[in-house]
Amino acid sequence: MTNIPEVKLGIVAVSRDCFPIGLSVKRREAIKAAYKGEMYECPVTVENENDMLKAVADVTAAGCNALVVFLGNFGPETPETLIAKHFDGPCMFVAAAEGDGDLVNGRGDAYCGMLNCSYNLSMRHLQGYIPEYPVGTAEDIAKMIADFVPVARAVIGVKNLKIITFGPRPQDFFACNAPIKGLYELGVEIEENSELDLLVSYKAHAGDERIPAVCADMAAEMGEGKYFPNLLERMAQFELTLLDWAEAHKGARKYVAFADKCWPAFPEQFGFEPCYVNSRLASRGIPVSCEVDIYGALSEYIGACVSADAVTLLDINNSVPARMWEEQIKGRFDYTLTDTFMGFHCGNTPSCKMCADRAVKYQLIQHRLLEPEGSEPDFTRGTLEGDIAPGDITFYRLQCDSEGNLRSYIAEGEVLPVATTSFGGIGVFAIHEMGRFYRHVLIQKRYPHHGAVAFGHHGKALFEVFKFLGVKTGNCVLGIELGSTRIKAVLIDERHIPVASGSYEWENQLVNGVWTYSMDAVHEGIRAAYADLVKNLGQPIETLGAIGVSAMMHGYLPFDADGKQLAEFRTWRNTITGEAAAELTELFGFNIPQRWSIAHLYQAVLNGEEHVKSIAFLTTLAGYIHWQLTGKKVMGVGEASGMFPIDSE
Repeated sequence: MTNIPEVKLGIVAVSRDCFPIGLSVKRREAIKAAYKGEMYECPVTVENENDMLKAVADVTAAGCNALVVFLGNFGPETPETLIAKHFDGPCMFVAAAEGDGDLVNGRGDAYCGMLNCSYNLSMRHLQGYIPEYPVGTAEDIAKMIADFVPVARAVIGVKNLKIITFGPRPQDFFACNAPIKGLYELGVEIEENSELDLLVSYKAHAGDERIPAVCADMAAEMGEGKYFPNLLERMAQFELTLLDWAEAHKGARKYVAFADKCWPAFPEQFGFEPCYVNSRLASRGIPVSCEVDIYGALSEYIGACVSADAVTLLDINNSVPARMWEEQIKGRFDYTLTDTFMGFHCGNTPSCKMCADRAVKYQLIQHRLLEPEGSEPDFTRGTLEGDIAPGDITFYRLQCDSEGNLRSYIAEGEVLPVATTSFGGIGVFAIHEMGRFYRHVLIQKRYPHHGAVAFGHHGKALFEVFKFLGVKTGNCVLGIELGSTRIKAVLIDERHIPVASGSYEWENQLVNGVWTYSMDAVHEGIRAAYADLVKNLGQPIETLGAIGVSAMMHGYLPFDADGKQLAEFRTWRNTITGEAAAELTELFGFNIPQRWSIAHLYQAVLNGEEHVKSIAFLTTLAGYIHWQLTGKKVMGVGEASGMFPIDSE
């Protein structure tokens, strides 16, 4: 069965009646020529509502299920946005850049029209996909369309998806039990069945004439010595059971995903573990999540649509031993110990995503639990085990919390080429800042232990899918400003409107003839300003889209290789670097003020200060705060220009 949508793109140009319609037509044709994929070019250019209805009818008749609405000029804001209402599929809105003609009769003002388009979509509560920068040439827009395709594929899939479950979930696996309200909000249907229903259907497939062909396919996939011959018939029977159930029960829906109970009763009653069969369906775009994890199945399906590739579902399972990190990761890869972890599941990762030595084995944990001690594994066989193949990955999850709110996380990283020396389908995963992510996202925001894995870096597309579907993405931005007498924290929303603010009063101190602030005072002040903001907001902040820091420019903050501060923070207010500033100005042929970091550093050299020999890096107050928040020593060019001369060209 085909379980991943095929995107059939169409492009509709729109034109405001006071602009030349030919400009939109010419520009639409240029996009069609620039785009390398298949795309239906609607001959109707929309100027009014009747045109809109004709265009929607035309692209629907052509079989389109996703649309590019192209503002070739300013565009008619009502008809163009109503396309998103009347067309049954995701719509992307993009606008033409100038430059393909003169700026009199060849100027379209689509840059301006996109603003009204977005505004009208919002007023009508219509959803449209708008790229990060939606204005461009034909070649630019062709690239935007290519980025839109995986997003459209996932949206189409979700809107036509049914999740079929066989439960209930195992005892003490509350994490896999989440409200189904979020599914209906997304337009996903769900069919909940008993594990007993599955067993009845499985028994009815005994002796199915298709079983030998499936057995042969399994043997060919795994290779000689990599499977249990006497287990193939049972596993093939189960695979056919699931495929037939999907066809018989998808009803009005086009696509399915499963969320099945796999222990403790399953192996003993069915005679095997279902993991290998689950992995085979996942490789065909039919996710089968473990432990009745409904949102795990949904997450997997979205990832399969976005990546057009096999995905898996893993436990965020165990830490990497310090010795393994020291011997096999440190110095070879740019990851700290807490950047790493092991992702594991019993054996549901498709064989195409595993190392060559993968094999069908037995579930060690279930063997301990369900079979006599010291016995040979019997019905606990059926897992696909081995190390997951190294390469780029995206770890992500869409979840409905206990309050019925949809939320998500996305993190890009990689599977390292490091042998796990463990059991199950498992790999050593590395994600920069995983330690922070683990504590402040996964734990703080109460996510369960299962995470979906897409193979490759697909974070941008997944983010756009979740945003399009209305999932919380935490797009408010926190601004922190450290002035000379006050620290201020301001929260703004996506429209750049202030939501709440907080502040903290502070003063610099004269210490040994130097105007300074202690770093303890910096930390205390930021915490206090943020606490004041949260108090004024009236609720805790769970997710932020970004944080921006502005602080007193210039000054001098030196640190050694271990991150130890070597001298007091010398602020912009100090005028103690006259000798250094004058000498540097002459050497550079460029004015070096006394407050600049380079002047402070050279003055410390001239003064023979003891700490200079131990300096590993310098930063400013804003750079210091960014480092403390993220662990990264970076700053913008504007901030850097107060440290050292920057070539403005």
